[in-house]
Amino acid sequence: MAKKTETRPATAAINPFGLRMQPELREQLENAATVAGRSLNAEINARLEASFRRSVDDERVIEVVTALRESLDAARQDAEVAKAGALTSSVMVADLLNRAWEGREMPEQLQRLRNASLTVAKTYERAVVESKDEKIRSAAAILRIQEDPPLEGAEPTTKRKG
Repeated sequence: MAKKTETRPATAAINPFGLRMQPELREQLENAATVAGRSLNAEINARLEASFRRSVDDERVIEVVTALRESLDAARQDAEVAKAGALTSSVMVADLLNRAWEGREMPEQLQRLRNASLTVAKTYERAVVESKDEKIRSAAAILRIQEDPPLEGAEPTTKRKG
């Protein structure tokens, strides 16, 4: 077996360092050293070195978690925008169908489309109205969405300006 190359100073060049510790801790270290096939001194050194590496790793973990949090916040923002878009589109479809067929009987397929649009609008109305995001609330204000009562039947809860 080839002898491993030492990159550290020879043991004789290292000044001894006295260390006091509780007997229970020393026993744990001795057991860990035996399992790892090291001396007590080598075990203590290995654990100290690992603690410094871990602090660098901890910083990297914090960076990754921060980046993930920012991505999650962006995804939440996108979801809020999608809700507002779904609400806006759904209300517009229902309103356009109601206006186009005013005074006439609406074909069944268009009634289903209008009703599906209103169902989508009902689903997202509360989320948009209660959103903490100012842009989303502004979009809802353009539609002048009423908080109460929620969408009922074929009548959208929007009021048009003008």
